[in-house]
Parts: sequence; structure tokens; C-alpha cells
Amino acid sequence: PRSIAHRLTGRRIRSIVEVIHPPFFLETRRASHRDSCERKRRGWVGKEETSVKPVAEHCGGVTVLSLEGTLTVDHSARELSWTVRELAETGRIDVVLDLAGVDLVDSLGIEALVASHICVTRRGGRLAVAGLSPRVRHLLDITRLSGVIEIHSDRDHALASFPNPQP
Repeated sequence: PRSIAHRLTGRRIRSIVEVIHPPFFLETRRASHRDSCERKRRGWVGKEETSVKPVAEHCGGVTVLSLEGTLTVDHSARELSWTVRELAETGRIDVVLDLAGVDLVDSLGIEALVASHICVTRRGGRLAVAGLSPRVRHLLDITRLSGVIEIHSDRDHALASFPNPQP
């Protein structure tokens, strides 16, 4: 006995999603396969990816957020945006993001950086990024964010770029 979907389409159907949105279903399967192949190629399979936990330190009027781990689609990107937003709402609008411990940034990580930049600049503050790994620096160059967001080689240079920072 053939299913109704089989009679309508003339082929076997795995799920109702494939009937309603065939391109979406197929593209999702392809993307999932591409992601797993990419993870295998880069050697990420089986490795624990740690979320970023922003640690705030106040140096005079500048807040330094030190990040370690990955800035990716999990909660870490949203957590960075929320932390910067909370700082801006309390009047801490000069922020340095120390990304020396961050080794991986994806599209939501980029979105979090842009949202943080917009949040502090709309309130009259500045956002500087310091300690980028070569991979993250290359990503910011490709997306042309290196021309928008201040980038410094390390945390001390970033702090020195703000007027009257107190270490």
C-alpha cells in the first residue's frame, strides 16, 4: 500500500516535512553533512567546545571583558551581548573585549561583536577589541569589521587608547 504522499509525488517520502518543503529538507540534510565533514576535517570531532564566560574587570572608567573559549552559536554569543548591554545600561560605556583566549568565532559571534559595538557607541562610548588570534583577525578582515571596530594587539594597548585609563 502506498501512502498519500507517494501517490501525490510519485516517490517515497521520509517525512511530511519533505512533502511541504522539499528544498528546505534537502538543504538542511546537505548543510548538516557539510558541517560534520568540516568538523572532521578540522579535527573538532570529539573535542569539547567551551562556551565563553565574560569576566569583567574595571580599570578606571574602562571595563575589560576577558573571554575564553569559543564565541559561537551556543549561549556564549548571546551572553556577550547581554553582558555588554547590562554594562551600557549601568553607564559603563567604554569597553575593551580581550579575546586572547577565544579561538573560534562563528556568524553569531560576529553578530554579538557588532551588537556590542552598536550598543556602546549609541550611548557615546567606545568598544575596542584586543588580543585576537590570527584566525579571528582574518575573520574580522574578511567581514570588513576591522575598519569599524577598534582592534589592538593586546589589552594594554587597548587600555592606553582610552583617555585617562587607570590600570
